[in-house]
Amino acid sequence: MRIINDFRCSPGPLSFRPITLGDNRALVLRTTHIGNLRIGPRVKEPRMSTHPATHHDRNELPMIQQIVSVMWPSFITASAATIIFFSLFDPTDLGRIGGFPELTRTGGYTIGFFSFWLLTSISCA
Repeated sequence: MRIINDFRCSPGPLSFRPITLGDNRALVLRTTHIGNLRIGPRVKEPRMSTHPATHHDRNELPMIQQIVSVMWPSFITASAATIIFFSLFDPTDLGRIGGFPELTRTGGYTIGFFSFWLLTSISCA
């Protein structure tokens, strides 16, 4: 709940409108330009710092997000490389040439995919 005196309209696609409930209390309605209506308190927006970025501020992404941002594109690239490579070469023939005559097609595809994934993830990092 917000007091009407604390209400302020913000310009742009997001606007706030009070609904008086009595006893000087109001609900603040938040509407967007596409017509969604949400009821809730007004949230203060964080202010941007005017100080130069320090070493810690430059790398704000969490470690897991950094890892995923390397592994996902390399996964997609490795998938495409596996499709293209094995449309030209048969994995059982490559296994015989490489000295692994018992290598199955599925095993060859698996080794090829993970090899391409390792190669592309190293190149993306």
